[in-house]
Amino acid sequence: MTSSNTSYLVPASRVSGTVCINGSKSLAHRYIILACLLNKRVELHNVPESEDVLSTVNAVAAMGYTVHQNWKSHELVVRGNERAPIRAATVFVGESGTTARLICALCASVPGEWKLTGAGRLPQRPMQPLFHALNSMGCRVQSQPSHPVQSDVLAIIHSPQSLSVDDIIEIDVTQSSQFHSALLLLAATEPALRIVPNGAAASKPYTQLTHTVLAHFGFRIEQSSNVQCVKRDCNSRASSVYIEPDFSSVAYWLCAAALTQGTVSIPNITVESVQADSAVLNILKPFVTVQHRDGVLVCSGNGITHGIHADCTNFPDLVPTLAVIAVFAQGSSTFMGVEHLQHKESNRIQAIRDMVHVLGGCSDFDGNVLTIEPVQDRTDRRADVATYGDHRIAMAAAVAGLHRGNVYVQQPQCVQKSYPEFWDHLEQLTSTG
Repeated sequence: MTSSNTSYLVPASRVSGTVCINGSKSLAHRYIILACLLNKRVELHNVPESEDVLSTVNAVAAMGYTVHQNWKSHELVVRGNERAPIRAATVFVGESGTTARLICALCASVPGEWKLTGAGRLPQRPMQPLFHALNSMGCRVQSQPSHPVQSDVLAIIHSPQSLSVDDIIEIDVTQSSQFHSALLLLAATEPALRIVPNGAAASKPYTQLTHTVLAHFGFRIEQSSNVQCVKRDCNSRASSVYIEPDFSSVAYWLCAAALTQGTVSIPNITVESVQADSAVLNILKPFVTVQHRDGVLVCSGNGITHGIHADCTNFPDLVPTLAVIAVFAQGSSTFMGVEHLQHKESNRIQAIRDMVHVLGGCSDFDGNVLTIEPVQDRTDRRADVATYGDHRIAMAAAVAGLHRGNVYVQQPQCVQKSYPEFWDHLEQLTSTG
């Protein structure tokens, strides 16, 4: 394998071995922000040192909170009970959409003026439903138009001394479930806040992750008809949390095992995980043999015998890697509920289609369903995959390279956003393959 700042060559290789995956970044974001909201000191273990999680750490630090970082042991100590008396700051959230949405809960709860800024495509990604909800609670949000021109500013949030939560707050969740999650986290400090989520939620299981984090700190969700509120169930003194491995990262190696007919072992896995991307276990059932022994997930690939047909509304992050499976399947594949992928770190639909084309397959997208026809003429010709700086496209392309070889992944460093150890783990799993 050879790499540079511009490309990474992935040759054909069978995966074999054990790889330890760091914690779910989706859970890490929520634990960090909720600890600050509740003014609690919380120790977090198995925290991923990804750019997105660092964005959340830096964002709460900008607002005056203290976070002690020990990345050698992947531990954070969030001192939500220690905050400098800051009343105004620029809060940079990088390219992390989750940070941008969830930090709004903290901005609303701390009186002051908070200027949210971001990078990449983030200023163009949906935020308006959440800003509208904050305005309804007495915040004054000066936001950019839907498609700002050359601006890194998402919004300036002026938060009052106390929020007005007398009225029911409705939130449109059709573009992102993170809007709903932000309000649920805020409701832990505002027990009178009543929330009505409207529309078919995008990536709904991620809201369940928020429920899980709230429950860890002694809260429960009460629902009457379609109105939700957050109530304290007990005075939890939870101060230490182990974050379970990120199933989005696990999925790459399960798909690689399926394609290369290799065997991968991953310790500390909970197969009953509430993470949305644990759905990969069911999707890959026809192509892998999975055993779970003493907390270790052992996955042995059997090859790809047919296409995949899946509604991906709840687990959109799996689609790029499942698309790679589809390229080398025997028969067409269809992925439904993927329209929101157009508004990720890249236009992920177009990026997937470009990757499929370079790998030798064909695709079609009708606005909701992505159809992929597999490679007809097997070849080892050079395939240069443009990632558009999108971490999930880069890692999916690498999985394709393990199967067919001679794949050059452009901008390989973009994996730092979610899985900085990815290339090291690939080397580790292929060194004896």
